[in-house]
Amino acid sequence: QGIPTSVLVGKSGVIEWIGHPMELDEPLEAVVTDSWDREAFKKELEIRKQFEENMQKVQMLAGAGRFKEALAVVEAQSSASRGTPTEAQWTGVGNQLKLKAGMLDDDVVAFFRDQLGQMKGDPYAVGRFAIMMYGEGEQGNDVGPLAADALEAAKAELDDASPDLKPLLYNAISLLHMQSGELDAAVEAQQAAVDNAPDERIKERLQ
Repeated sequence: QGIPTSVLVGKSGVIEWIGHPMELDEPLEAVVTDSWDREAFKKELEIRKQFEENMQKVQMLAGAGRFKEALAVVEAQSSASRGTPTEAQWTGVGNQLKLKAGMLDDDVVAFFRDQLGQMKGDPYAVGRFAIMMYGEGEQGNDVGPLAADALEAAKAELDDASPDLKPLLYNAISLLHMQSGELDAAVEAQQAAVDNAPDERIKERLQ
């Protein structure tokens, strides 16, 4: 599916593993030491293939605005993968879809709040999350309390953020303030983003 791709051929001349070269070390060692389970990997690869095929269906339906049909696919796949790691992936996809479809409920809010909580201490992830919430709002989607949560989380990361990440956080803070009509706070945060810009190119863009 992607480039680069590695194919690991075992001692018997049979393909043992296919994947990204950065993930090659573990299966290679297992094949060399005769501890590799080709059948287990084959099943895992099939599950991954099914996930990707169904994700394509979901993306096509969602892209056409057919969110209820897309969610029906997600719910069916989530039920079919109960108790497996894929179930969590489908749960995430379902909550993303509901957010984009304007189907915000307590479960969706709880899911994204949990995600945001797990990002604590990671300024980059928090900044990207805040910008994502701003983007959803700009598309007319109701994000409820999540915009305020993202704003407070971004502010909380400022003190410990490295200098190269502060412009991202200040810019996200500015966008969320602007979206809620707090223009003075937005201007102040954007000026801080400019002041913390690491080079002229980024400074010019933020200005």
